[in-house]
Amino acid sequence: MPPLDSNYHQAIIGNGRTCALVEPDSTICFACLPDFDSGTVFAALLDPHKGGSTAVEMEGGRAVKQEYERHTNILVTTFEADDGKAAFRVIDFMPRYTWDGRAGRGGDAAPDIVRVLEPLHGAPKLRVHYDPRLEYGTFDTTTELAEDRRTLKSTTAGERDGTPVYESIYLYTDLEPETVVGEGYEWLAETRHLVISYHDKVQPPTPDTVQLMLQRTRSYWLLWSARTHRPERYAEPVMRSALALKLLQFDPTGAIAAAATTSLPETPGEERNWDYRFCWIRDASMTAATLRRIGPPRMASIFIDWMLRTVPTKDDPLQIMYGLRGERTLTEHTLDHLSGYLGSKPVRVGNDAYHQRQHDIHGILLDVIHQDILERSRTPEKLDPLWTRVRSVARVVAEHWHEPDRGIWEIRGEARHFVFSKVLC
Repeated sequence: MPPLDSNYHQAIIGNGRTCALVEPDSTICFACLPDFDSGTVFAALLDPHKGGSTAVEMEGGRAVKQEYERHTNILVTTFEADDGKAAFRVIDFMPRYTWDGRAGRGGDAAPDIVRVLEPLHGAPKLRVHYDPRLEYGTFDTTTELAEDRRTLKSTTAGERDGTPVYESIYLYTDLEPETVVGEGYEWLAETRHLVISYHDKVQPPTPDTVQLMLQRTRSYWLLWSARTHRPERYAEPVMRSALALKLLQFDPTGAIAAAATTSLPETPGEERNWDYRFCWIRDASMTAATLRRIGPPRMASIFIDWMLRTVPTKDDPLQIMYGLRGERTLTEHTLDHLSGYLGSKPVRVGNDAYHQRQHDIHGILLDVIHQDILERSRTPEKLDPLWTRVRSVARVVAEHWHEPDRGIWEIRGEARHFVFSKVLC
């Protein structure tokens, strides 16, 4: 694939378990399976040669339009022949289902990337580029065709710091295998599918089950959107932002990831590029507070509950950030074999900022707790642990507010006094 253009704006698909970034030409340039913070399966965003990617190409045509289905996180990329006589579209999504008409935490956010290839008119001809590079491309990835000639298994193995590493993913498709393995062209006479999964599925996807996955995912997002209150002005941008934030809330725990990616620099070519696939107390609290105002309120509630589970006792110091499952140690290391986004090295995994003290997080956290208390009724027994956490935060603030810290900017040099930190204390 050609080097990425800095003017590109990637779309995102996801389901609250993990996500993928999609280029305007349908190339998936970044994805981690099975979770947001897992190793990459595609990372061309971080190295166009070693990172891996997957794409759909049209013979004699190109992608002409890309948009989300209204009020969903389902992405549609339309391809059209140069002479206008043929067209097809790629429908990209990650499965997310609703139960009993409720768009809540259903536990059915599978680590799958689903691509539906749907002819629109004429006789479009396409091919698939499929080049996964597991575990950040650290080791060689081998892809083999299974005996059923409809499944591709990709594996990688090696050793990192004396520990064996093994990963695998599966591609299920009803295209001809040569279209994927040999990158040959195939006429698209009827709807086809590509399902990239972390799991070796007990029941391999069929055309009917893929359509059911799509319809159920569409229902989930439409139901969720219907419960979201939109302002009269900027209604559509607000909805799109809310949908993006929703897919970044890690469904198994309620933690909210600060971003879907690692090592995208503040300025291309410079070194200030960090791994943001973790939950910052400040960022998540602000997100929860905002989403509580537009609904649905459960996003804020499950974040508060996650925070209380993560920091349960009086002598538990509040860190500025945690892993999505409440991990406290987020050791940072670099992947020196990757060239970085537009040459911005190093590529980092982990974030040493978890050591930092940032006093402002206490005020922001108490603000979202206050909102939660006002809007969610609790028994005295349910209030007790929340009151314990509030008292602990107040004690820490009283003891340390006058000391320097790293501030909202997370400076890595000498600690300083920041007005923002003092105000929030």
